[in-house]
Amino acid sequence: MPSTPSWKLHHHKSHAFQRVRRNAFSHWFLYLIALICCGMMGASAAAVTKMNGNMFEFYNKPDIRIFFYKGAKHAYEYLIVGMTVFICGVTGGALFGYTSESSIKKLRELLFECSKNGFIEKDTLMVLMSKYTGPIKGAFDNRLSAFIIGVLSIVCGILSNIHKSLVFSFLTSVAFSLQAVAQFFVFRFADIHTSHATKASIKRGLKALHDLEGMSEIEISKNIHAISKAHNRYLSFSFHKQTSVVFCQALRFTFGLAIPQVTQAFSYSMGSYLVVNKLLAPISVYKIIQTIYTSVGVVATLAQYPHDVYASRISAQKLDDHIELTAAICIEDGNSSSRKSSTSSTDSEE
Repeated sequence: MPSTPSWKLHHHKSHAFQRVRRNAFSHWFLYLIALICCGMMGASAAAVTKMNGNMFEFYNKPDIRIFFYKGAKHAYEYLIVGMTVFICGVTGGALFGYTSESSIKKLRELLFECSKNGFIEKDTLMVLMSKYTGPIKGAFDNRLSAFIIGVLSIVCGILSNIHKSLVFSFLTSVAFSLQAVAQFFVFRFADIHTSHATKASIKRGLKALHDLEGMSEIEISKNIHAISKAHNRYLSFSFHKQTSVVFCQALRFTFGLAIPQVTQAFSYSMGSYLVVNKLLAPISVYKIIQTIYTSVGVVATLAQYPHDVYASRISAQKLDDHIELTAAICIEDGNSSSRKSSTSSTDSEE
């Protein structure tokens, strides 16, 4: 059996991840169809906001005789957009789910093959299957679909308003883009800090528990005061960690709800200046701001996907030692057995 290689794997160069990615992108035609569905869903925010503006203009008309006819037409448009988003969402989600499951299926088959040949114990196999194979496909399943929809939604929201007013669309896009960048970093900071604080509390608690379990009953009775002090120190440590977590989550909540309202106020102030100077109609101000505002509402999804990719690569790295080495052993054993058989056959012929 070959020895373990001296080099260390890096999570950006995981062979298991590259294997899954290669299997996933082999279904490029399905990904193309799913990408079209994501594009339709990404454009839905801009389409719905445009229809809301058209409905607002419709209600401002004094002629009530056209209300039923025009209202039915608007209702049909809403229905068409809703059904299109529903169909594209189901189709795109199914395609991303199928391709991700197909790509991870080959990895699971390799794990089963290694277990069948005796290179992985059954208990280890169950741990690998349940703990690591699921997160690996997170970079290629519906989470990738949500990320693409978010990006396309922002792009469509910006591009759909350029023809109304290039200057105002540009300024509004800059304002909401800065908001999106700020939200992205705050959301990631809150998630990372929460994860680190939770891990630190658990690690400190496990250490205290391990020290306590290593003591006998006599030692516990003699050091009960010291154990109580250590427990109080752990509670104080955990309290301070969770206090910082509460602050980070409050900051995340603030940036998720309050900051967009500040950005809207700033954008409407610019729009009011353009309306007063008769450079832009009020309804155009509403359409531009609300379209971009609705489009950037997916920043939380955009902030989560890089973490999903990172977790996918880390999980793939955990499988590298079990898959690549055992696969190499299987190949080497197969080659050696074939060499032995060919050598024996040559000797018999001689």
